[in-house]
Amino acid sequence: MHLQEELLYLSIDEKTKKLNVSKQTLQYALAGAVLMEFALDDCISVHSKKIVWNRADNTYESPVLSHYASKLDEMDGKKLKSVIQKIGRTELIDRVMESLVYTHKIIIKERPFLFLFKSKEYHIVDAQDRQTQLEKLKEDLFQEDIDVLSERTMSLAFLLQICKLDRKLYPDNHKEIQRKLKELRKSNVYAQSVHQVLEDIQTVMTVLLTTTIVTTSSTSTS
Repeated sequence: MHLQEELLYLSIDEKTKKLNVSKQTLQYALAGAVLMEFALDDCISVHSKKIVWNRADNTYESPVLSHYASKLDEMDGKKLKSVIQKIGRTELIDRVMESLVYTHKIIIKERPFLFLFKSKEYHIVDAQDRQTQLEKLKEDLFQEDIDVLSERTMSLAFLLQICKLDRKLYPDNHKEIQRKLKELRKSNVYAQSVHQVLEDIQTVMTVLLTTTIVTTSSTSTS
């Protein structure tokens, strides 16, 4: 799975069959995950807060990445914040859901709701596979030799943290995970070029998601 699939997969609550993250938060986080995926593949860089698309061929095996590669090619030179917003406001969540269904990670079922509506439920196909993934992520994060820790693992851990999923997935270890991630971001385990792109993406995502959470809270209390 790519970062966007992993994030959405781990966002599903196995008990309620619902998402553990609000749609507003998830759409920006998934947009950031897509950009992180391209950054890890050396396809994008950021200069003066603007996206630079570095790939000539926009074709990927992943339909999700192929679609957004074409979009990013068109948005070359646009501000990073604007790119994340535009990607997040597309049908990104649905596209990633379709990918998880296609790869047999989840099954989507519709249930009647208030007689007139239907509510979607997301069923994990292999709960043990998901648990193994969570245990592997924690094990990788807490290994002593941080130099062997992959950029992909750190990127996924950050995405879970900014969506506050670390508290739900690792209720007994989330504080230790937060301290570990803070330590890792100060280290030199990222390649410098990838590190800069991911740092820029993370900064923009933090601002966007903080604004989204504050706006959502204000709306709900008014």
